[in-house]
Amino acid sequence: MKISILTYGSAGDVVPYVSLALGLMDRGHDITLAAPQNFESLVKKYNINYSPLFGDIDQILQTDDAKVLLTAGDVKTITKKFAEIRYTNRHALNRDLLTAATGAELIISGTLTLLQSATISEKLNIPIIVANVNPTSASTKKFPHFFISSKVLPFGFLNRYTFNLFFKTNQKAYTADLSEWRNSLGLPANKSIVYNQLRKLKTPYLFGYSPNLLPKPNDWGTNIAVSGVWKLEAKYLPAETSSNDLADWLAAGSTPIYFGFGSMPVTNPEEVARMVNEICAELGVRAVLNAGWSKFENRENNLTDTVFFIKHTNLEWLFPQCSIIVHHGGVGTAHISAESGTPTIICSIFADNPLWGERLETLKIGKHIKFKELTKVKLIAAIKALQNEEIKKRAKATAEHVKAENGLKSALDFIEANLKNAVIYNEN
Repeated sequence: MKISILTYGSAGDVVPYVSLALGLMDRGHDITLAAPQNFESLVKKYNINYSPLFGDIDQILQTDDAKVLLTAGDVKTITKKFAEIRYTNRHALNRDLLTAATGAELIISGTLTLLQSATISEKLNIPIIVANVNPTSASTKKFPHFFISSKVLPFGFLNRYTFNLFFKTNQKAYTADLSEWRNSLGLPANKSIVYNQLRKLKTPYLFGYSPNLLPKPNDWGTNIAVSGVWKLEAKYLPAETSSNDLADWLAAGSTPIYFGFGSMPVTNPEEVARMVNEICAELGVRAVLNAGWSKFENRENNLTDTVFFIKHTNLEWLFPQCSIIVHHGGVGTAHISAESGTPTIICSIFADNPLWGERLETLKIGKHIKFKELTKVKLIAAIKALQNEEIKKRAKATAEHVKAENGLKSALDFIEANLKNAVIYNEN
């Protein structure tokens, strides 16, 4: 089948769909992956048919204004800001999304393309499957939408309400864009909340996170699956997974604590580096500090260093060699840390980060601290709390369950089982 995967955002919103695309290609499907322009080389590296989408979210995230908004955790302002950026770029992005889907027999929509994908499905008469790496687009009474609250609310109807609030607020932010575009396509303005209408149509929903970390709610039907993460198959992984310098440093001393904040921008990298050094001095431990895409000061590493600075490495290789993992809580990193069996501290910055911080804390295999409230005292207290044999045993047991999942295979099986069940979006 000819399938177009439409996804938008930063690395966490794109990389999992590369795995999904390769898996579908291996099963004989003709795949086009549409993603932002800055991911062209990544997609083409795997010989996936690439369709560019205008814009570069990572470039936006690295602006000073975005850093301040993200670290402050101001969801309302961030949503409004990104809606403004989306509106400014609406013509080019809508054009590219429509081009990517033209000629397809099925659309698989990521999180940030869902409203546009529904419009394209309706215009081009193409069935749609929703595939998200986080529980963003299907309401439930079991837990709240993470953009509204990271903690489970006391009554089921309140949890469900947070989803409806998010759906309504998010669609309202894009109403001008959608109405203008739909009018140009000869379609009437949306009269329904698209998320609710997709659910009403029993659209197949696929969620790419671990059911062992967040079980599938019992109020989700058979058209909704929680598959586990979509990881690259071994044959697509590079042969070299780490630097010799890092491996030598790990072997030269005690098991370190890992500190990293992934693709999220950090406004005060020097302060973070200083805090890590002070923690190491006070606790008598070593640390690996992963700069990610943040602008930490470059420096040379030596075997005798207490703190080893890195930019990129294979986290699946590194995490099991650490005593505690500290990171921002993106869905990908959260699952790698859970699978490593290493107790984890999530210093949440934005979006799904608090969700995974609360989940690891609820499972008693981690701690959650909001990045904007992070202090050396809180971090040291969390580290000491996780230096507990029961927590370590529980983390190891959870890891075995997560490792037993085959999220990619489950996802591919679900998609193929629902090829005939996928419906064309409509509001009738």
